[in-house]
Amino acid sequence: MFALLTAYLRETDGRRKKRVAKTIHKNLSRLAAFILRTAFVAPKFEPSHFEAKFSNFAKKIMQDKEIPNEEFAEFLLDCDRDYYNILDDSKFKEGIYETQMTGEKRIKRFLFGVNSDQQGNSQIFNDSEFTVEHILPKSDKHWGNWKEFKGEDPKEWVNRIGNLTLLGRTDNKPGIKFNGSFEKKKEIYAESALAITRQLAKHDDWTPESIKKRQRYLAKRAVEVWRFDQ
Repeated sequence: MFALLTAYLRETDGRRKKRVAKTIHKNLSRLAAFILRTAFVAPKFEPSHFEAKFSNFAKKIMQDKEIPNEEFAEFLLDCDRDYYNILDDSKFKEGIYETQMTGEKRIKRFLFGVNSDQQGNSQIFNDSEFTVEHILPKSDKHWGNWKEFKGEDPKEWVNRIGNLTLLGRTDNKPGIKFNGSFEKKKEIYAESALAITRQLAKHDDWTPESIKKRQRYLAKRAVEVWRFDQ
């Protein structure tokens, strides 16, 4: 990123500087897609895997007169092929659909991104503004009340991204009976400031099939939100 911005600052021709700015913006969008897609799908994101490659490419940017465009896209694709191949939309979608996402901040960032796209706003992500909400409750002491999961192992469903949403700071605070049933939860969800959570109030019930269906929806949306343009 520093190399790209340095290349912009050293450009003195005004008209050319505008073209350079557009190219840099496109490259930064590609870089963000690469980083976030990898972080969402990889069991453990290891930036050190790419350190040497990025260092060498940054040196090339600093030395060249032209800002790389398609070359930068190919560079990221090459990095991706060595590890997760998530810049391929079908692979990324499959990865999101199959994942049981871990790490509260990662979950928040993913759901916030989808929600922002739904609401059409560009609010800056602030980790402290949200809490992760498990629709099927996280604690096993509540599972006995959720008859829709009878015969299922709730552990297989509770941490799937399709079972997770966000509650904002201004959302109503759940009462002690909140986890007793989906009907109780819907009352809170319907009043949420977040579109991704309000949607849940449209469901009649919450079942394993509901989680799978929502997981497919989130995977499809994720491809659009973190699009990688070649």
